[in-house]
Amino acid sequence: MDSPATRLDPQLIGQLNDHSRCVTLADLPKELLDKILGYVESFDYIPFLLSCKTVYHKCHLTLFCLKPVRLQYTGSSHNFRYNRNLQTTWNLLQHMSNNPEIYAQVKVFQLKNSVSVKESVKPSVESKNGHSRGKRFSLKVDYSKIPSSLISVLPNFVNLRYIKVDIENFTFLRDFLEALPITLKGLNININVANPRFNAKETQMPDIKCRGLKTLAFHSTSKEPMIYGKLKSRHVMKVPSRYLMEESTFSDLIREKFEHDDRSIKKQPNLKYCGEMMALLIQQNVSTFYSIDIRGIDATVIFLNRFVDCQMKNLRVIKLCNLSIPRLRWWLPTLEQSNLNKRQFMPSNSELSLPPIVVVFSKLFTSPPQNRDVQCRARFFGDPEDRWFSMGGEATEFWEEIHYQ
Repeated sequence: MDSPATRLDPQLIGQLNDHSRCVTLADLPKELLDKILGYVESFDYIPFLLSCKTVYHKCHLTLFCLKPVRLQYTGSSHNFRYNRNLQTTWNLLQHMSNNPEIYAQVKVFQLKNSVSVKESVKPSVESKNGHSRGKRFSLKVDYSKIPSSLISVLPNFVNLRYIKVDIENFTFLRDFLEALPITLKGLNININVANPRFNAKETQMPDIKCRGLKTLAFHSTSKEPMIYGKLKSRHVMKVPSRYLMEESTFSDLIREKFEHDDRSIKKQPNLKYCGEMMALLIQQNVSTFYSIDIRGIDATVIFLNRFVDCQMKNLRVIKLCNLSIPRLRWWLPTLEQSNLNKRQFMPSNSELSLPPIVVVFSKLFTSPPQNRDVQCRARFFGDPEDRWFSMGGEATEFWEEIHYQ
């Protein structure tokens, strides 16, 4: 029989048993879980979220509402990283179809392709008998259906405010523009391949239903810049030397040569089609655009187009890069004439009313040349003296970050 000294209180025994039990991640309080998962990429936290009901019920509202949902929609199913990411995307699409209330929770969406999700591929190790010992992955689903599945459900995100997408296929871009939710406010399109796939037999314009966009960023981050009708040295050689000192005259002569030489246009039907789609997007949202950002691409592709010859009553800023400089005079004066009126830039300062401004960012403006800081030059629409002024430092950061009020 145990002595009183060795006899333990039953309540104390219960407390010891509780403390001896392992504490799992699901046992943590919601606030701490939100903090932990806030540092984890969507590719990694979504599989865990969908596999643990306790964590899902604690955190799914916070994660879907406050964090961008990043998903990969193209890639090779034989690569481990791509296979895992695509499986995550497929699982989430299936989960959303069974729980449609999630569509209304997502505010920010990012769609990545195989180019933007990079991973070093390790060579397969050969065994002694010469057979490869590389991992083999069984194809559970047809991942080629993911892009079309995303397009079909995109209109269901009724509270989506911002979406960023990587593009490697202009047909997908057309379908994507058609499916944009009507509540969308910000759109960022990044072309990250040198030659996006293009089918010359499928060039119909998208039926764009989105009418409330405030900011558009259209970028190309591929190694090959998107320049429509590339200028050849022979074009410059034929221009009288006295005209080379006059920018406007030189630009007009090059434009005349460009318009009468359709060989370059015929060689670039993909750019023509892409430019027409983006111009149509601008036209459909012309009354709401606050900021338009076009970099890595010659803006002539878009603005020298029948769709954008109109007034933009809310436009504040157009951001460009050095690729747009040679042909800037081809379309900017026409756009200026339709948008000369002053607009209030900041709600907090009713006295600050200015016409729209065009800002050109380029490393060409840095001094000394080895300086990596990107500076910019800008001018306001309708400036009677046609003056471009330089900016750097905090001023450059201000125009980089401004989107819409």
